[in-house]
Amino acid sequence: MSQLQWQTIKDHKSAPSTCGVYQYWENDKLLYIGKAINLKARLAGHAQNAKLDDKERAIVSSATEIRYTEVDSEFLALLLEASLIREYMPPYNRIWKDDKTYLYILIDISDPYPRPRFARAHELKSTKLSNNQKLFGPFPNTQIAEEILRAIRRLIPFCMVKKVGSHKCFYSKIGLCDPCPAVIKKTGDLELKKQYRKQIF
Repeated sequence: MSQLQWQTIKDHKSAPSTCGVYQYWENDKLLYIGKAINLKARLAGHAQNAKLDDKERAIVSSATEIRYTEVDSEFLALLLEASLIREYMPPYNRIWKDDKTYLYILIDISDPYPRPRFARAHELKSTKLSNNQKLFGPFPNTQIAEEILRAIRRLIPFCMVKKVGSHKCFYSKIGLCDPCPAVIKKTGDLELKKQYRKQIF
């Protein structure tokens, strides 16, 4: 969090109309983390909703300051919000979501060809994560998590199949799986395998 440039304001009226992530603080206690396409409008929405909703009222009335950081896109705001919530687990983020509904992206790097998969919080609670398993999230729903994976896949192509076949997959033909594990497996090209694994982690 220290590497990010956070600005501090007393209320929503001083916020910019830009995309970013915001935090409600009560002195040195972090209460809530959220994201917004328009910070000013989103924070104004919290203030308005506080008149009708007890949880919103508790956040707004308890907060002594608001901190925000601007980002370049909604996608980056989603990633940053999810990362910060998972790291700090503010009390009002926990209250507003049943733990069982949290969705994570899990990558097992012990797999010869690591691939992202979705995992629910209740699933993760029943199994102990190993050092080889990398976890990203939480994300509020499957749609957002899938959008994030699609966006990342366009930048960093990876395989999504559970079992690697013997022929080049469809996604490798459209640039979404490169290098294709099926090709690596068939040719035994260790440099390509190293390249694939390096792209993932």
